[in-house]
Formats: sequence, structure tokens, C-alpha cells
Amino acid sequence: MIMQESGKAAQAGFVVLLQFMALISLNLAILTCCRSRFWMAAWVLMLLVESVMRRDIKQEVKERVYQQRSSF
Repeated sequence: MIMQESGKAAQAGFVVLLQFMALISLNLAILTCCRSRFWMAAWVLMLLVESVMRRDIKQEVKERVYQQRSSF
């Protein structure tokens, strides 16, 4: 789909193609920021849980959270 739309943008002109590329780049940047903020919030939540419990979360649980993080 992106290839088809970029082909249409290229046929419409260089400026339209640049605008389309900028739009795609902006969308990827927003998705990256949202994803990293989500995981930052999850990390802060883990720290909050540890502080309420007044002990560390098991290492196995932390490893599973980090594994899930890397899979996204």
C-alpha cells in the first residue's frame, strides 16, 4: 500500500513525493515515541510497585517484562 501511494506521489511531482515521505517519517516518529513512553511508564510502574512492596520484584518477573518489551 505504501509503495502504491508513493508511486502516485512520485507521478504527481517531486514536492508531493517529499511531502509524502515527510508524512511517513512523522508517523514513524510518533509511533516510536508512543511505544517508548509506554515502556517507560511500565518501568516506572515496576519501580512504584517495588517501593510499595518495599522489596525487589523477582528477577524472573523483571526478565519476562524485558523480554516482552524487546518483542514489541
